[in-house]
Amino acid sequence: MSSDRTLRGFLLILTLLFWTACSVREDRTDCPCLLGLDFSALDAASLSEAGYGELSWAVRTGDFCLAGRIPLDELPSEHWIEVPREALSVSVMAGDEGLYDPSGTLLIPEGSPCPHLLCFIAEADGTLPEVKVPVVLHKRFARLDVDLGDLVQDGTTFSLIGGVEGYGPGFDPLPGHFRVPMLPDGEGWCHTAVPAQRDGSLCLCVYRFGELERIFSLGEYILDSGYDWQAEELEDIRMEIDYVLGAVRFKVEQWSKTLYFFVAV
Repeated sequence: MSSDRTLRGFLLILTLLFWTACSVREDRTDCPCLLGLDFSALDAASLSEAGYGELSWAVRTGDFCLAGRIPLDELPSEHWIEVPREALSVSVMAGDEGLYDPSGTLLIPEGSPCPHLLCFIAEADGTLPEVKVPVVLHKRFARLDVDLGDLVQDGTTFSLIGGVEGYGPGFDPLPGHFRVPMLPDGEGWCHTAVPAQRDGSLCLCVYRFGELERIFSLGEYILDSGYDWQAEELEDIRMEIDYVLGAVRFKVEQWSKTLYFFVAV
């Protein structure tokens, strides 16, 4: 009789342990995911020398969004945060100049060039208890250097316009109005930065005493040169406009194209 009671008690203890273990496992599914941003591949000193001061990061899933900023002089090799146990979108940026909205868009103010944006975006499996994401930044702006040559005259001003006003979620080019003045230096060169383009709509507008005189389809010439706006790393563009005897020669790196037109005297 005593042995029966002992056996029943033992079975009762096993049953309680079983249900307790099941309960613990179920509770763990409600625990957050520990997400690690691995910055070990980044050279904080080089980024600082290039003029960058901090990194901004954001994690999104559904209606959840968590964002923060880390000064480069305090950049750890890893940064850990608690996030929901769901599929995650992780983004890290440098050079966004406070324009990046945690909702996932960056709008370039009219009259301003594209910020010198370095970006990283990836999907992470937040259903795991712990996941680490290696961060590698990519250049998402193109420096545009244009030699205006003889186009630079008294009363002449220049403006660059385009059809991309920034970046949307996933750092895809965001359709919109882009305009920035092109100010020649003492040697006739203009320097600005543009975001990745969706098409060849980038244009140089030439004004003479405030009146529009001519429009050059720089975006089309850039595309004709074989430039890849969809590349992970955007290359800089160097363009020369040789305005002589009614001819304009556009040169993009090793590619060139000459157009001829009548110049009124």
